[in-house]
Amino acid sequence: MTGTSEGAGRPGAPREPIRRPWVWVVTAVLLVGGVPWYWPPGTVHPLVLGLPLWALVSMAFTVALAAHLSYVCRTQWAMADESGADEGGDGADRGGRAHGTEDGA
Repeated sequence: MTGTSEGAGRPGAPREPIRRPWVWVVTAVLLVGGVPWYWPPGTVHPLVLGLPLWALVSMAFTVALAAHLSYVCRTQWAMADESGADEGGDGADRGGRAHGTEDGA
């Protein structure tokens, strides 16, 4: 069964990032680090490129979170059937027919 918890330990089982603790730990660290709650209230100095340092730190954490989630989606998540899926991923061949259908059907 695809997408169920059954067989999650088998080699052919679908990959799910929810079962990988490191994904959650990194995501939590990036989320908490991106919120400027640990800066003193009203902090605007030092300025870097005209922006408060806390804003740049928050933007850096946001970019890092986007990169992390992109990595997780591309490498840790079985988004489609990888065994026989086309590169296009739309389930149709170049003629517009769905896979597994006959021309006369």
